[in-house]
Amino acid sequence: HCFMTKKENNQTMKPYHDLQVKLYAEYDLENLANFLEKSNFYNLDAALTICKAKNLWKEMVFILARMGNTQDALALMIDKVGDVKQAIKFVEKQNDPELWDELIKKSIRRPQFVSGLLENVGKHVNPLKLIKKIPNAMEIIGLRDRLVKIIYDYNLQTSLRERCKEVLKADCALLSSRFYDARRQGLHISDRTRCTTCDNSIYAKEVEYFYYHYHYHYFYF
Repeated sequence: HCFMTKKENNQTMKPYHDLQVKLYAEYDLENLANFLEKSNFYNLDAALTICKAKNLWKEMVFILARMGNTQDALALMIDKVGDVKQAIKFVEKQNDPELWDELIKKSIRRPQFVSGLLENVGKHVNPLKLIKKIPNAMEIIGLRDRLVKIIYDYNLQTSLRERCKEVLKADCALLSSRFYDARRQGLHISDRTRCTTCDNSIYAKEVEYFYYHYHYHYFYF
């Protein structure tokens, strides 16, 4: 195992990555997760079977997610790992709005998970969606503090949106003014300036006036 670990980045060792998964699970559990993340040359089903035999739940969550089975990965994270912060981080990485709904659905009967969600989920999901689903008479530790934080975060987001809107309006007004002033400036033309329609020089005919388009197109009438 030590020899293969030192050589695992070598191209010749890639066919043995399935064996390395087994050896990591047997002799070096601390570094198994790191190896699973770095390598793309092991069989996912075989690795899942090895981890399942040893109840390596976190590693199983990673493998299931890599297989695209995020629903089962999340269920395992909640039922076996039981860490709400890790569950939230997992869902954040997946960037899937439906997975947030699934996290709320699977966590709503667990006061510890509900407390953690109230504290952290406001950045990603409307907190009202979670609050409305909390069962009556459920005792949640630190509920008042969680609700105060939600209200504070909401007010902060509202304030930031208003400030951004004001800055955007000021920028639009400034740029519009600059654009208008630029269009009012005089134009320099020469005998090389040509009509966009017929390609003749603007001075080729006696014209009373000509039309200038702001994309630098010239026409005479």
